[in-house]
Amino acid sequence: MSALKLMAAALTFAALVSAPAPSFAAKSKRVPASPAVATALAPLTEPEIATLKWMREEEKLARDVYIELNTYWPAQIFVQIADSEQRHFDALGEKLALYGIPDPALPGVGVYADPRLQALHDELLAAGMVSYVDALEVGVTIEETDIVDLQAAIDATTSAPLQLTYQNLLDGSVRHLASFLKLLDR
Repeated sequence: MSALKLMAAALTFAALVSAPAPSFAAKSKRVPASPAVATALAPLTEPEIATLKWMREEEKLARDVYIELNTYWPAQIFVQIADSEQRHFDALGEKLALYGIPDPALPGVGVYADPRLQALHDELLAAGMVSYVDALEVGVTIEETDIVDLQAAIDATTSAPLQLTYQNLLDGSVRHLASFLKLLDR
């Protein structure tokens, strides 16, 4: 991660240094436009594309399960984390658009094209409907799975935009996990 921060700092520095200074002699009030920093995106490999699509659907699954569990066990944790998972889902949707990759996510809560995700959703929802404690444990399972998958995704890509997004999602999942564990400790 420090290499990524160093690269981002270097790119920012390079953009600042290469930007022309404003002309103080100009009489017009027109502000010179900063030059666009051209960064060509390297195409993703097939495994990177597959992982991005999987992560998009996995974030949808997390959001959907929390929305559905909240109907059985109304609790602020499910509402707040479902909102966060929506932001994760949206961030991955932006990366799909950035790379021109078709979105695999189907409309509707609890509906997935991938039969493995459909089965996982159904299994997690059934487990979480048993009791509030079981619902919190489902949250732990979702976040632990997400953490493992996000770390693997970070390690398997050379794309700086994907690494940054995955790292942000990983940080969020760690916080979500801590929230579920805190409630379970009570």
